[in-house]
Amino acid sequence: MHLRYGTWFDLAIIVVYLGFCVLVGIYYRRRAEKSFEEYFLAGRTIPTVVLTSSIMATFISTVTIVGIPGLAYKIGIAGMIFNSISMYFLRYGAVFYGPYVRKILPTTIMTLPEMAEYLYNSKAHLASTILSIIFNISRFGTQFLAVGFLLNFLFGISIFWGAAISALVVLSYTVLSGFIAEAITDVFQMLFMLIGVGIATILGLQHFGGWENVIAALPKSHFVWHGNEPLMALVAYAIMAFYMYPDPSFYQRYSAGKSPKQVQFAMSSMILLSSMFGIICCINAMMARALFPDMTPALAIYSFMERFLPAGVFGLWLAAFVAAGMSTGDTYMLIGATNISRDIYKRWIRRDATDAQVIKLTRVLMIFLALVSTYVVIQFKSVWSIWSWGAMMFASAIFVPLVPGILWRWRKHPDSAWISIASALAIFIPLYPPPGMAPKYVENLAGFIGVKPFSPAHQAYIFLGAWLISTLVYLVVNLGFGKKPPEREYRKPEEPVKELTDQARFYNRNSFLVSLLFWLLAPTAIVVSIIGGSIATILWYFLGGLNVVFGLIIFWQVIRARKELLAFR
Repeated sequence: MHLRYGTWFDLAIIVVYLGFCVLVGIYYRRRAEKSFEEYFLAGRTIPTVVLTSSIMATFISTVTIVGIPGLAYKIGIAGMIFNSISMYFLRYGAVFYGPYVRKILPTTIMTLPEMAEYLYNSKAHLASTILSIIFNISRFGTQFLAVGFLLNFLFGISIFWGAAISALVVLSYTVLSGFIAEAITDVFQMLFMLIGVGIATILGLQHFGGWENVIAALPKSHFVWHGNEPLMALVAYAIMAFYMYPDPSFYQRYSAGKSPKQVQFAMSSMILLSSMFGIICCINAMMARALFPDMTPALAIYSFMERFLPAGVFGLWLAAFVAAGMSTGDTYMLIGATNISRDIYKRWIRRDATDAQVIKLTRVLMIFLALVSTYVVIQFKSVWSIWSWGAMMFASAIFVPLVPGILWRWRKHPDSAWISIASALAIFIPLYPPPGMAPKYVENLAGFIGVKPFSPAHQAYIFLGAWLISTLVYLVVNLGFGKKPPEREYRKPEEPVKELTDQARFYNRNSFLVSLLFWLLAPTAIVVSIIGGSIATILWYFLGGLNVVFGLIIFWQVIRARKELLAFR
């Protein structure tokens, strides 16, 4: 095997990390078998640092890591702006929606389809189950394939075997221990990722002698705020945030939190860390463009990291990069299997199935779905195309019934959810079918509205059309035929209102501070990156160092929580 990037020491670190993931699965296997709540939600008792890292690790997939910096490599500062737009729209979910969901839903509800049935009826449960399964298959297969491409690119391993290795490792720890194994491995992924990116930023700036020298080496078009992209491309990146609101992986994390306040603090911290991480990745990508102007974006970013990270540290970054795909893949694989074992088998076929039987079936289904998903994704030409198609399709159909729907206080009809979902799909799928399966009229329609077929702008038009129809149908059915829902639907009866505890006050205070930092971060970074000068250099050094500091804080928090984590067994 020929190593195209890195050293054998770097490869050894990746192998050791993959072995560590397997050992984590073995260690927590017995606890996971106690009940389905333990297997799927880790008993709702995981520490805050683990919950935060798990949310962030799932959010930052291999597609995200390559996609956003790759955009900054091609069009410059606009890539940072597009990413910030998404994060600002996602911010409201962190502050309000996630904690609210955790507060009002009974603890017996663990999955998105169960929430749909709680708010509407069994038809909504079935419709959201089918939609969730399709969405999850489009997600975790892309991650395994992306890891296969990465290992092929870096070390010459065939794409098939690279995808197979990642799938086998993910299956080994997720099948054994479920969510707790995912969450523990996520912590180390984020630790390696934050430290690696921060060090590369600092060393890269030292190489250039300051940000002003980077500006001088880049074309002026890299500092146009819109990147010469059409307005609908900006809209598309804003829309990408909306699929996260009804994303099944976020619902799982909401439910896994100890309390609504913990969920709010974890989500707020994730948004801040992800925004800071995205900004630094974009800065690194622009420095990579200045160093390697004639490479493909992915190749330039890998070359940049290899050039400035010492041997071993580069291996840790690669291990985290590989783990990014694995972390996102294991989450959606577990949720997809649960949609079948719990939301179909236990709900519709065998209601008296025990937790042990559901866990056993979930494990078998994960293996089956891993094979099915990888086969489906291979049929398409682009990993990104099927990834983005799944996100847009899912959000256009499910967003209105579950996000505004959970806050709906007026007349409500139980059938409004599944009718709204069906109406959105009736628009989206014919006008934007899966990539590689589109009839000629789809390209003709894109040309008619003046966009490139299957471009972000094309996605945005179709998504907004389906979303508009879904909203109108939801309003007509509810206001025209619905009744006032009982007040108990919006309250959680088994947990009475309590006074704020010291822990809740801690979450309140620190969630506010995290939110304040977030609102100041992106505008400051965008303005400073355009202005340049010594202030920009200082800011990038500071953010690079802050990535390293936050990585070390995560490590320190894990050490502090070691007794609690070891006691999970």
